[in-house]
Amino acid sequence: MLSDGDGEKTETAIDIISTDEEYVILNFSGLRASSQADLQDNGHNCDKLIVVDPVYGKKMGMYSV
Repeated sequence: MLSDGDGEKTETAIDIISTDEEYVILNFSGLRASSQADLQDNGHNCDKLIVVDPVYGKKMGMYSV
């Protein structure tokens, strides 16, 4: 699943099959989604999740296509 990108920016978005797969990645990584937005970047649709590391309280974006 994660061999195509790290999800840290739109250029390296994670290629997913379904929304369920996004949440499997989050659960496996120990992260929690706090918000979601659909956006366009260079003419491509992309999903942006704001995720939270519950241990450290750090927020970050995770991009997927």
